[in-house]
Amino acid sequence: MTTDILTAAEAASVLSRGATDTSKGSLLAIAITAVTEKLEEVIGPVVYATITAELHDGGGNLIYLKQQPVASITQVVEYDNTTASTLTAESNTSKPTTGYYLNAVNGALIRRNANADVRYPVGRGNVSVTYVAGRFATQGSITNRYKLAAAWTLKNAWRAWEASVTQVGEYEVPQASFPTFSIPNAVKELLADEWRAGSGIGD
Repeated sequence: MTTDILTAAEAASVLSRGATDTSKGSLLAIAITAVTEKLEEVIGPVVYATITAELHDGGGNLIYLKQQPVASITQVVEYDNTTASTLTAESNTSKPTTGYYLNAVNGALIRRNANADVRYPVGRGNVSVTYVAGRFATQGSITNRYKLAAAWTLKNAWRAWEASVTQVGEYEVPQASFPTFSIPNAVKELLADEWRAGSGIGD
């Protein structure tokens, strides 16, 4: 998929599989996507993804968007009982009464009214936000740090399908080498500054 961190060719190179080696091709495609999903679970989206109509409870003056980093806001709609209002982004030159301000550092979406913080209407799931989350617009623009992290993670995951050989007496015996963890420690260190609190991995 174009939202995967590694292309099929990159993944094949990581695993030292030639272009003519089509064995396990469908499995490799699944592994590439699974590695992307696992890394995004702990650091957020890598390639831009549109999050449609994410719902939050109102009542406070800010909400925290679930997927980070946030690249842009498409639409914010609040419901006061059954009355819908579409909010407008605040800027240094525009201070609308039905406004919002995005803190791109922590993903907080702050309700604003004429240059002041106010509260969203009280309600359950009454603030709907559509936005784009991620770091890179396309697969081709992903930088090497994320490519390397995905490569190491894929190499670790692929061990289950690569036979290894151990010496037993005078014989060489094939053995499966099943991974005991999904994300190698080297990847955790490589991406430590972007690790999401509460991910449950390396917290």
